[in-house]
Order: sequence, then structure tokens, then C-alpha cells
Amino acid sequence: MNITVLKKDEQVHGEFNAGAILERKPLGFPQDHGALTPYGNLFYWAHAWSSTGGMIGEHPHRGFEILSFILSGNTHHYDSKLNGWKELNAGDVQIIRAGRGISHAERVEAGASLFQIWFDPGLERTMGDDATYNDHRASDFPVLKDADGTTTVYVGEGSPLALRTEPLSVKRVSYNDGVHELTTDGHFSAFILGGELSIDGHQLTVGDFFRVSGAGSTSVTTHGADVFIIQSPDKLPYRTYRELMRG
Repeated sequence: MNITVLKKDEQVHGEFNAGAILERKPLGFPQDHGALTPYGNLFYWAHAWSSTGGMIGEHPHRGFEILSFILSGNTHHYDSKLNGWKELNAGDVQIIRAGRGISHAERVEAGASLFQIWFDPGLERTMGDDATYNDHRASDFPVLKDADGTTTVYVGEGSPLALRTEPLSVKRVSYNDGVHELTTDGHFSAFILGGELSIDGHQLTVGDFFRVSGAGSTSVTTHGADVFIIQSPDKLPYRTYRELMRG
């Protein structure tokens, strides 16, 4: 197994509207030259926020499945299929299946924060599809309780979110304090939203990120830890964008 840790100040920094919207990217675009490059079906992961409010103007997407997870506050979204604006609030999730093409714009209101995460569904399979999107409200997602803590399932059993990207698990876990075992046979990627977590001698807090890759298990120790987790495979039944660009 391999463990990669990116503290928040080691992530790629970005901004929109002269700093009205700020972002840190555990996994940026290739041109960002960050520490991580796309792996498995995970292509891009940005944490964005605004203290004043700001706009990301209309821009196009193709092929990818793009999910926005609203962490706090509210945002507004426009796209060329809807031809209008829709509001998203804390806990809501939007999926854009970009297909052969769609354009959209986003307005991040003061005090709002979100993840925007791009998944690679195999562009050879999706570039000919019609673009679609869905908005899901916070109350749509199952919440489970077990020995580890309380889990909100965004992608997985019981969730209404439907993706062509496969296979994939996305969840948010509010861990009980103590020691927990993590098991993976691909990639376990995690962003700390609250509290503290330690893994492999690293002490992580809000804004930090880690990835566990390979087959096996390891343990984490948590104290008030609120963690956003994506579990994804290393090998896929289709060629990724990165593989296509390599020829």
C-alpha cells in the first residue's frame, strides 16, 4: 500500500473574479502541475469557497461527469439545457453528464463552499451522448449509522445518483472518536472537513487530503473527524482520458 498526504498548503491554489472565489485542488488539471495527476476514474477535485460571493462565467464541458457537492451556504447554477438558474443549498448535489457538450455558469454566494469533482466515465463511451443533469437535495441521500460513525451515501447503495463512471463509492463520514480500519483494493481518497485524523504518523486537520492506494488495510485515529471519501478502482473496464491522450 502507498499513502500520500497533501496538507492544505501543499495543494494547488486557484481563484476566480480576482479572488472573489478561492479554491484549493487536491487533484488539479494537468496544467496545474500539482503533486497528483488523474488516477483511476478520478480526474479533478477542487474545494472552492467565497466570503463575498462571486461568479464563474458560462463555459463549456464535454464527456466528463461533473459533480458539485454543496458543503455550506448556497450556490446558483445555469446551463444551456435549462436556460435558467437553479439554487443549490448545503447538502445538495448536482451531476452534469456533459456528453457531446453543455455550457454552464455558477454563482457562489457569500459564505458558500463546495467541492467540484470530475469523474472519467470513458469519453469514448460518452462523447456521443446527449448532455443531461440532475439536482439532488440533501434529504435524498441515505444516512447510515454503524460502529465507525454516521455516513451519508452520495454514490452507492440507496443513493439516487446515477453515473456511467464505474465502479465508484462517494460518502461523507462523521467518525466516532477512536481507531478505525480502512480497507482498499484500489484508491481511498479523503478530504478532512472537520476535526482531526492521524494516519501513518501524519496528523491531518481541516483542509488536508490523503490517498491510500493498493490492496490491503491500514488504520486511522480520529477525533471529531468529518471526512469526505471517494473509493475508486485502479483498473477500469474502459480507457480513460489520460490513456487516450497518451495514444
